[in-house]
Amino acid sequence: QIEHMQYAVRNWLSIEICFLMGYWMHGSIFSRFNSTMASTLTLLFVKEGSHVVEYEKSTHRLLGVSLGNSLPILIAGLTDFFTCNSYERLFVQGGSIWVYSSIWMFVYLNSDMWGYVGCLIGGFGVYKLMEPFH
Repeated sequence: QIEHMQYAVRNWLSIEICFLMGYWMHGSIFSRFNSTMASTLTLLFVKEGSHVVEYEKSTHRLLGVSLGNSLPILIAGLTDFFTCNSYERLFVQGGSIWVYSSIWMFVYLNSDMWGYVGCLIGGFGVYKLMEPFH
């Protein structure tokens, strides 16, 4: 019973801190009223079906989410060279999504150690690549 209370308080506290940061902070990396930080945190540190935090799995999750959100920003720089309504941009953006998803799908299917990380990088990254660029 005490382990459940510690688990609940520990997770509530970390999610609440991220919620307050998202609510009150507004600056270069924080956008106000954004729940992304708090909702992503809920997925990172818990082993499936238990209250035990597994260090290696948590590190892989953190790496996958971080790279999955960072790499698409670098790839989006490729599309900035083309005007928004051009066919070149359409092919570059579509090709980059296809190459990105193919690479991380290959890692997911062929690596026992990095497959989980590749799945997270691919999943979070393709979602970011599908967002409209400005």
